[in-house]
Amino acid sequence: MSYKRIIVSYIIVLTALFFCALRVCSIALTPQLLETANNTTSKKIVLRNVRGTIYDCNLNRLTNNFDRYAVLITNNPVALKSVGDFFTGEEMVEIINEIRENKFALRITDRPIYSEGIVSFAYKNGISNESLAKHIIGYTDSNHRGVSGLEKAFDDILYNEEQIYINVGISGQGDLLLGSAKIVNHLSQTQKGLVITIDSKIQQAAEEASSKLNKGAVLITEVETGKIKAMVSRPDYNPENIGDYLNDESAPLINRALENFNVGSVFKPCVAAAAIENGCLEFCYNCNGIANIDGLDFRCHNLSGHGTVNMEQAIKYSCNTYFYNLAVKLGADKIYDMAKKAGFENFVSLTNGFFSAKGSLGDIKKLQTSNRALANLSIGQGDLMLSTVVISNIYSAIANGGIYYSPSIYEGELAEGGIINKYEKSTPIKLMKKTTADIIKKYLKGVLEEGGTGVMACPKTVSAAGKTATAETGIIKNGEKVINTWFCGFFPYDEPKYTVVVLSENSDSSCGDVFATIADKIGD
Repeated sequence: MSYKRIIVSYIIVLTALFFCALRVCSIALTPQLLETANNTTSKKIVLRNVRGTIYDCNLNRLTNNFDRYAVLITNNPVALKSVGDFFTGEEMVEIINEIRENKFALRITDRPIYSEGIVSFAYKNGISNESLAKHIIGYTDSNHRGVSGLEKAFDDILYNEEQIYINVGISGQGDLLLGSAKIVNHLSQTQKGLVITIDSKIQQAAEEASSKLNKGAVLITEVETGKIKAMVSRPDYNPENIGDYLNDESAPLINRALENFNVGSVFKPCVAAAAIENGCLEFCYNCNGIANIDGLDFRCHNLSGHGTVNMEQAIKYSCNTYFYNLAVKLGADKIYDMAKKAGFENFVSLTNGFFSAKGSLGDIKKLQTSNRALANLSIGQGDLMLSTVVISNIYSAIANGGIYYSPSIYEGELAEGGIINKYEKSTPIKLMKKTTADIIKKYLKGVLEEGGTGVMACPKTVSAAGKTATAETGIIKNGEKVINTWFCGFFPYDEPKYTVVVLSENSDSSCGDVFATIADKIGD
């Protein structure tokens, strides 16, 4: 083949390619395709706002620790068939209607869905039904601002304007270009937030043990610091569906650990402490099941009586008539002063914006002038109303040689480089002499281990001490008296580490059994 023939062939090929290119360009530059190219955009699908993390005392995440999946579903027969295994028929109708309207449907699930025409993205959910300490943490509104609990108290620290969102391309026809989709700010690296005193392992033990309570609360504090290691309220709720509980008669959104309730006999150690501090340790009384106070008969829970009892026996068997008469002998001022020093007339600020209800001791003038009112107070009845947080003070003091620390829940803020604005512990408050505390401590051990009213609260693996209570509320429901039961105690007995308060609201559940279960789980 000559060079001339090769050159001619090459020119022919180039000419053909040139005209092909012109044809392609003429097609591509038609008004219809130009409009389609210019209209290809992206869509921002917002999932939620970024929010700071709440950590326990060991820097375990209490929020932003569960994966949720944002699932984008398109109008694809394979996709619709795949999601049919995950959603009910009614839900599928809603999904199909959304796709018709928007060209896609978004669903949040607890596991990914993989199929043609579907894309799934994992992101860290703030708080879920599986989360611990939900009543402490609280929840947010639709704008992701704190509404209750620590979410509300520390909203200025936890809130962030940034959003977690999916960015996905949209074709000129409005279809999602799933291959371009990506998630932004999915919280996998979020570190900043709030550190609290709760210990996840102890919280887990308390939640498991209290599952038998229909309505009630559990509080666990560290004896030597007052730091709250667990706080549980029953019934529980799912923070992802708050609307389901707004009209619930059992009020699951209330944190019962912070609310006031009728107290009953767990108040008796306060009267005993006042008596010992004022020289009445040796007081004895012959209980025949009834005591007449200013012309009115007051009964003991043991209608046949306990016989002659001293203070130790009166605490062990929870003898009411003993405490009626001990209170009258002491007078209102001495008991009232001890209760005030225990903080029973105050609320407890666990941290800024997060506090217990203010305790109620009743009118001191009424107590000074009415032995009947004083007798009611002596066994924790009458106008006395306290929260689990407030009542824990006196048991911590008894366990700790007469000194207690006001309960707290804030440890600090987690920032780059570590914890800042640390809070160590509150100022110690001396409630009673060490000798007084040691005497009552010994008596409370007998409640559990020497045939007292608290045998059901005796742990199997650790020695403990505490007091039972059955409190009348004055409320009649469905013809029955509403009764609250309590158990307050501490363990291990020799070197107490934890104070535990258990409340059961209008329930037959054994608070002592809850206490024993907790002690066996965390007492080692």
